[in-house]
Amino acid sequence: PIEAFSLLGLCFLFFMAGLEIDFFRISGRPLKLALQGWVLSLALASGLCGLLYLTGWVKGAMLVAVALSTTAIGTLLPILKESDQLESDFGTLLLAIGAAGEFGPIALVSLVAAGASQGPWRAAVLLAFAGWLALAAYLAHRVRPAKFMALVASKMHTTSQLPVRLCVFLMTLLVFVAGLWGIDVILGAFGAGAMVGLATRDARNHDLVNKLDSLSFGFLIPMFFISTGMRFDLPALASAETQLRVLVFLLLLLVVRGVPALLLYPQRPWKDRWALAFYSATGLPLIVAIAEIGEKTGRMLPENCVALVGAGMLSVLIFPMVGAALRSKVEPSNAILVGASSESPGDSPK
Repeated sequence: PIEAFSLLGLCFLFFMAGLEIDFFRISGRPLKLALQGWVLSLALASGLCGLLYLTGWVKGAMLVAVALSTTAIGTLLPILKESDQLESDFGTLLLAIGAAGEFGPIALVSLVAAGASQGPWRAAVLLAFAGWLALAAYLAHRVRPAKFMALVASKMHTTSQLPVRLCVFLMTLLVFVAGLWGIDVILGAFGAGAMVGLATRDARNHDLVNKLDSLSFGFLIPMFFISTGMRFDLPALASAETQLRVLVFLLLLLVVRGVPALLLYPQRPWKDRWALAFYSATGLPLIVAIAEIGEKTGRMLPENCVALVGAGMLSVLIFPMVGAALRSKVEPSNAILVGASSESPGDSPK
């Protein structure tokens, strides 16, 4: 039962991430820079892990590189909400970075896992599934029968809780289909959240989001983290070598995800860029999933699985606090997103 609840919690974590990401809001320059940043992160991680592979420190360098290129936007969302940063231009940049830092690694790790176990042709299956998700998300935004939407809205506060049940059904369906196709289930959960977000974008969906917040963050998502803590090999940290690996991977998380944030946003205040770097380097859920894949398939050293998860835990504990502290010292600004305009702040309209 704990494993079942843990899987549900993991799926809801990525479902809520897909739900909260406003793809229309981050489209354009923010998403373009975020994708460039993730590609740069992956290149950095691949080079660094290649060096570690030559020294014998890592096995399965590609899996480790993908783990280091992740951003836990699902974990960051509650933090950004409670600190009132989600609706700011800074929040838009971070949402774009998080979208790239979750979807990119999910797709890549699915490709790596499928290529290892079921042959290269599975890459075509993954692309077909991603295309099917994109089409379904487009239809969810464009095709919304008025009678059906009115019916769903009328059941929002009744005992039937039809909107919540439909969301759970959709997520379960896409997770099942993803598993049936041999694709990582979290991609299905992320896609389901994106569909619901697009379908309710123009409607008043605050009540629905609040209900899903209660179900996910109040019950199921904590079960995933509890289960992760239960499975974590804490005695392994007694080893000085494992402790060193944890610190090295924590530093690599900051370098791999932080350097693009420092390089690609030169028109942001330097404290903003460092805050983006620390927030971007926060990663745990995907790291846990990748470590489990590496351990089960024997493609990662057991000590590196423990060290990666330990580094992910420390990143969730430390990096958001540093980012929040840096942001608290940034004066409000009316600057256009990512310097999309060449106007000085004085020329920008209120």
